[in-house]
Amino acid sequence: MVVRSSALVMLLFAGCMVRPYEPFLVAPLHGLPGDAFARCCDLFVARQLPIIKADAGEFRLQTNWGPIERSSVMAQQRATIFRTALGLGLIVEVRYLRQGWFATLPGWTEPRPDNALEHDLGDALIAALSASVPVEVVAPGPPSR
Repeated sequence: MVVRSSALVMLLFAGCMVRPYEPFLVAPLHGLPGDAFARCCDLFVARQLPIIKADAGEFRLQTNWGPIERSSVMAQQRATIFRTALGLGLIVEVRYLRQGWFATLPGWTEPRPDNALEHDLGDALIAALSASVPVEVVAPGPPSR
């Protein structure tokens, strides 16, 4: 009985140690350039991420849901970038199309962050914001497998 109790306590303690989700930090080494908002907009447009919210005063950009290629599953992504104390925070969310129960209409899963897409877009944002002059943004190729 004591062994079971201590094992349960250890499992509960380990569960409390899980780090919460944190947005990808976009922090160029030399700080944000004066035209950072425009550079972020340009990158989103080049990657065909349609912007639905743009607030330069608060530095907030959000894209609409757009399709992504994920093996044989239909999926959509949405990106949000916003100012934080350390730079810019980036969240890339993904949702997947799922079949409804008993021939009901299909629906989207709950959005959840995608680390790989965040790192890809975040690295591109850092590169665009770190350039001494705005660089021509090129849309990424197909994901490597």
